[in-house]
Amino acid sequence: MRKILHVGTHKTATTSFQACLRNNRADLLKQGLIFPDLSKVGLHDSVGHHSLIGLLASKPEKGRSVASRVIKSFSSTADDDAALLISSERCYRHAIGLKKDEKPRQRRRNFVNLLAETFGADTEVAIVLRRPDSYAESSYQETIKKTNRTDTIQSFWDSPGVRMRLDYRFQLRLFQKAFERVNVFIYEDLIQAPDGPEMALLRGLGLNVALASPPERRNTSLHAYLTEYKRLMNYQKLPPAQLKNLIERLLEIQRAGEFDWMTRKMAFLGLTRRREIMGQYEEDLKWIVSEFFAEREMDLFPEPAEAHPVFERLPIDVFEMIHQKVCETLSDRALFYGPGEGMVERGIRNVSGLFTNS
Repeated sequence: MRKILHVGTHKTATTSFQACLRNNRADLLKQGLIFPDLSKVGLHDSVGHHSLIGLLASKPEKGRSVASRVIKSFSSTADDDAALLISSERCYRHAIGLKKDEKPRQRRRNFVNLLAETFGADTEVAIVLRRPDSYAESSYQETIKKTNRTDTIQSFWDSPGVRMRLDYRFQLRLFQKAFERVNVFIYEDLIQAPDGPEMALLRGLGLNVALASPPERRNTSLHAYLTEYKRLMNYQKLPPAQLKNLIERLLEIQRAGEFDWMTRKMAFLGLTRRREIMGQYEEDLKWIVSEFFAEREMDLFPEPAEAHPVFERLPIDVFEMIHQKVCETLSDRALFYGPGEGMVERGIRNVSGLFTNS
């Protein structure tokens, strides 16, 4: 039985890839592609196998035991040409310390070695890389959307965790040393496929399967103005349930196309900054080409043909528009508004001092 570990990276259609495999799990099993249901081993079965990879990071011995059960449950009955596919982008970012005061890169190395010990060095690694500046921007928007973080794009970019994720050469070498085979794909190539990046990745892995339920786009990024509104409101540090409500409301507003400016795409990084970022990784990208794409004739990451206006600051009148729409249906208004105070007014008062620094 062939074993494949899809490790991400983040923001490369991983969630939609995982969701389409999960939605087609029974049909894919008949075609020889096994996408395990973790509920069968007592773990939460989300779209990806995040609970298993998280367990490995927090409780390595227990995680290895559960992973062994997953593999054994299929290896005894699966055909030789069947494939077991484990997918979680947490494989790309988790780290564990084996000794006191270990540095982040050693902790990261420890976790990749643990993955190899758990699934076997003969497991194939599948990794999708995205143009570094595009990755940084998309990851920033996703982080602001889903968490209470208040980083600007620059402070996010400067964080050690993001810098390590974008050190593709370091990450690829870790997997190369721990596993016998590493398959590298380029996100910008995959999204050109007429039937979507999910099917393109499956074909790239030699998994020629049919899907009864087609892939659906997941993890939609918020418009730049909605992202900045969310960042400002993050200063209120909402508890998880209310944070989820706010995220869902902003996504509803975006899907409904509530405002004219939603039709105008905006970027957080301008052309000059993008070129600076790409320049920092020039040698690493050359190494990737020589190591994995030696026969490739086109650029690995060509410069985007379309340039969007760059976000600079959120006008307060736009903040008011968004805030009023949020207030209309948000279930727990008390989180934002106190007794005797207007719904919009308190929200604005809470963040108004931030506008001059945004």
